Amino acid sequence: MSDLTIDVWADFLCPWCYLGSHSVKEVAERTHAPVSWRAYELRPAGAPMFDAAKLSMIQRGWPMLRERARAMGLDTSVEHPALTASSHAAHVAQAAVSALLPEGDAAQRFHDAVYRAHWVEGRDIGDPEVLVELLATVGLDGDRARAALSDPIYEERVLADEREARERGIRGVPQVVMNGRLLPAGALPTEALLEIAERVKQLA
Repeated sequence: MSDLTIDVWADFLCPWCYLGSHSVKEVAERTHAPVSWRAYELRPAGAPMFDAAKLSMIQRGWPMLRERARAMGLDTSVEHPALTASSHAAHVAQAAVSALLPEGDAAQRFHDAVYRAHWVEGRDIGDPEVLVELLATVGLDGDRARAALSDPIYEERVLADEREARERGIRGVPQVVMNGRLLPAGALPTEALLEIAERVKQLA
C-alpha cells in the first residue's frame, strides 16, 4: 500500500487539466499511489457563454497549448477546442465507473478515453451515446451504461465533489491534493509533482 494518496479536481473541457492529468498519471505509476479524479465544471449548467474577449484569449493561447502538449507526447488533433460542450454527463459517468468498477484501472482508462474523445477526436462528450460507447470500453455495456448515466447516486457524487471544491477554496483547475494537502493549482510537471510528493510523505 502506498503512503501517498492523490485527489485531482479537474474538468475534461480544460486543456491544462488534459496536460496535468498526464503528469499525475505518471506520478501515480511511479509512486503506486491511488488517484481519485474529482469533478469540477468550469461551465456548469446555466453558465453564460464566454464573451468575445474571452473567446479571443482562448483561441490565441491554443497554439501554445498544442505545442506544450506535443512536447509531453500528447496529441491534440482538433484544430481548436469545442467551447460549447458540457462536461457534466462525463463527470457523472466517471463517478459511475469509479463506484462500479473500483478494481484495476477502469477509472483511469475511462478518464483517459474522455480526454482523448474531446481533445484528440473532437467528439461531443456531452452526448450520452458517445459516453455509452466510451463506457463500453471499460466494461459497462448498453443498458448498464445508460442506467449509470441517469442514476441520481452518481449525479450526487458529482455535486458532492463540487461542494467540497468550494469548501476547500478551489477556484481553478487542475487542483492536485496529496494526502489532503492542496498543491499550487495548475498543470505542474511530473518532476515537480514527484518532488512535492516526497515532501508530503515525510509530513505524514
